[in-house]
Amino acid sequence: MIKLYCQNENVLLDAQKLVAFTNQVTCCVAAEISDEIYLFYTNDGLEVRSLNFKPLRLNEFYHDFIKKRSSLLSKENLLQALNCNKLKTTTELSALDLTGGLGRDALILGLAGFKVTVVERNLYLACILNYLAIIIKGVIPHFEVIYQDSCNYLGSNQAEFTCIYYDPMFEDNKKALSKKDMQLIDLFVNYEQSTMNKIDNSVIYQLAKQCCHKLVVKRDNKQEFFISQIKPTYQKIGKTVRFDVYQGDVSLTDLMVN
Repeated sequence: MIKLYCQNENVLLDAQKLVAFTNQVTCCVAAEISDEIYLFYTNDGLEVRSLNFKPLRLNEFYHDFIKKRSSLLSKENLLQALNCNKLKTTTELSALDLTGGLGRDALILGLAGFKVTVVERNLYLACILNYLAIIIKGVIPHFEVIYQDSCNYLGSNQAEFTCIYYDPMFEDNKKALSKKDMQLIDLFVNYEQSTMNKIDNSVIYQLAKQCCHKLVVKRDNKQEFFISQIKPTYQKIGKTVRFDVYQGDVSLTDLMVN
């Protein structure tokens, strides 16, 4: 159970609507707050607040991100990894983001015309993503947020996706995060880490390959493949990160037998 703090009674109803997807968030008007990091709903929208950072105003953060990146989509390595020009011959593009975070990569997919489903198991981040889905409705109408463990979601999922995107950065315990927003994500993840099981990459691979045309995995250029036994079909390599793309029907079971 977590709290969503509100600046005053006037925004309490909006805050309650925001977290209606779960019964694990309590909305309350702020009094004394001692939490190291928390969500704060003001007259100007949702903010992330921390003892160590200036407030991250999400309306401004996402507005600036969309304004900057929407004009540069053709240069996005993620979209180049998907060969989006070829994919656009299909009737409908759909993407499943298994590690939502703050939703930046999901936003890029949405701006490129994908119908986006975002799965996030961290409750703080799920609240932020749900807020994002609300404020971008006019720009990206198909942006669905699901508060669930990605393995559990894949295990029960019946839909097929053009691509599935997976960024296991925080599962890999990557350190030395430089950007403020990345450090905030890390704080949220660490806040709930003790109650979460570590995601099994082999399970993600097996389940994801059953319901998508392409599985795209984001990696630091210095990192090995997310499953060491399986090389990606191809890669899109940037300055510091790369996107490993898996196609075809290579299974871990076949590798173990052979």
